[in-house]
Amino acid sequence: MNPKRIFLFISSILGSLFILGSILDLNEMVFTINFLFIPSLLIYYFQWPDKIKIPVVIIFFFFYIRDLLLVFGYDKFPELSFTLFFAGIFPLFIYALTEFRRSRVHFLEILSLLIIFGFSIFLFLSMFELVPQVLPGYELLTYIYLILLNLLLCLSFTVYFLKSHRASLALMLFASFLIFGETSLFFKLMVIEDLSVLIFYPVCHTAAYAALVYYGLNRRNTGKFYLF
Repeated sequence: MNPKRIFLFISSILGSLFILGSILDLNEMVFTINFLFIPSLLIYYFQWPDKIKIPVVIIFFFFYIRDLLLVFGYDKFPELSFTLFFAGIFPLFIYALTEFRRSRVHFLEILSLLIIFGFSIFLFLSMFELVPQVLPGYELLTYIYLILLNLLLCLSFTVYFLKSHRASLALMLFASFLIFGETSLFFKLMVIEDLSVLIFYPVCHTAAYAALVYYGLNRRNTGKFYLF
């Protein structure tokens, strides 16, 4: 069997087990898979040596370490978890900014963007009041964290409307899954752990990493930003 298909199959199985383990609260399974899932995705990604982007690997590395810290307990490493998140998300903004192109935007597309921006603002404001209650002492870091998530979502949607391409689609999907996954994780850890949160977090978490791999495979080399 083709090695690409083998590692794709392995990653798919691990992702499915992560979702199942999270929903059924099988902590030992989730703990083990957290060590294996991102490495399996990277091995799959490395099957295309000519398409490897160093920043994509760096993003995976920071999110991988952050995921492992969350397994050992968010309350033990709050500052480091935030730092790793900021380090991981920074290259994504560079990606999005280098994807901007001049383009005509239809009225319905402008309306769609306004809806996304409105949703993003609503999501931020709905969580704004919860932050001091559930994360006292980390309000500033949490607000920056929420702003960056929403900003990336708005930016990636704008890029997709200006330049419809597989890479911009993958970036938009990554940002969408990321914000839903992170929001669900926020509620799971800090507020309430109901069935909807238990389902949304693992599904969006897994889908976000899959979208990031797809982005890395379809991102075009862009002049002086060759590695990006």
